[in-house]
Amino acid sequence: MEQIPAPEDLKEEPEKLIYKYFGIEHYRMGIAVSRCEGMNHPADGFNTNTNGTIDVGYMRINSVHFKTPGCSLLEVATPEGNIACGYKVWDRADGEEGNGRGSFEPWVGFTNGCALTKYE
Repeated sequence: MEQIPAPEDLKEEPEKLIYKYFGIEHYRMGIAVSRCEGMNHPADGFNTNTNGTIDVGYMRINSVHFKTPGCSLLEVATPEGNIACGYKVWDRADGEEGNGRGSFEPWVGFTNGCALTKYE
């Protein structure tokens, strides 16, 4: 397993932003998921899926979320916008926005077990 640093030891901008948005309770899994998804690509990097949608950036935000406020293509193509939108996707994934009990289920890197190999 890869080691995810303590908050005070975070050095990379994407990891600091994940900590900023996901907080102390969820940043480690947020980093693990992003390492499986898009952390190794440019912030504005994307891939095309077989269903015609695209995934963008560190959190690989799917184009189905582009109509969500704060999640437009222009916003998710920036490091902070991508991770801020990733938090919104996470926060809504449990069916209730704003309760702080989201889910990483929307990310394949979580559901296929990859994140567990990256999680300390």
